[in-house]
Amino acid sequence: MRRARALCALAALGLILGMLWLGSKPIAVGAVGEGWDKLAHISLHLCVSLLLVTALGLRRGLWALLACAIFGAVDEILQGFYPGRSMSIADWSADMVGALLGLALAHLAARQARLLQLLDKRR
Repeated sequence: MRRARALCALAALGLILGMLWLGSKPIAVGAVGEGWDKLAHISLHLCVSLLLVTALGLRRGLWALLACAIFGAVDEILQGFYPGRSMSIADWSADMVGALLGLALAHLAARQARLLQLLDKRR
């Protein structure tokens, strides 16, 4: 279990660093069509949130949410310095929607796992 948590933490870090690195490249300008960019923000931050919640544990889910909020804000601020990119509160909001969805999914999965364990004990 400890190894799985460490791998999830490394995967989250890799995803974060990858997004920051790729976001600084000129190819990132217009890489995702208008309107679809919000879906990309939600999807990526949902993944980061799930990985962080798995790495930190469900009881530390708010720390995962805070990390996603800080990462999203840093990413948006950095975009203001890249040619062709701009900071966007709407993008950060989409980041937070994804992070919240990831946290909610983690809670639902844990609840489902507990219910399945209870059902197995009754058999």
